Amino acid sequence: MQTEEIDTIIKDRAALESSEAAHEAGTTVLAELSRLNIGSEAREMAAQLPAEYKEALASHEGSEDLSRDALLGRIESALDLDRDATTRVANATISVIADAVTPGERTSFVNALPQDISGLAVWS
Repeated sequence: MQTEEIDTIIKDRAALESSEAAHEAGTTVLAELSRLNIGSEAREMAAQLPAEYKEALASHEGSEDLSRDALLGRIESALDLDRDATTRVANATISVIADAVTPGERTSFVNALPQDISGLAVWS
């Protein structure tokens, strides 16, 4: 998937007003995910993404154990959104990124996420 396609899907799924807002939201979500203690999975998944998304997901050395609530709180603060909008943005971003990589990498990444966060990787 190319950057523009990812941006469009995030925009549509999260009901954002523009592709620019979707891109900012997507890179913010991935930068926060990169802080999670999930071993090498973030970097391995990032290797399959377009440059700007790759950089965001590989931007930190993952060492934090965060709950879903703590992760959403960080995204909420960074994007200045309410909790419902933040949850939509996180779900849209994580699910489209999971769809953008090979099935094996998607499975490894989702399995490495904390259980309460991994549910955000599925778009329903």
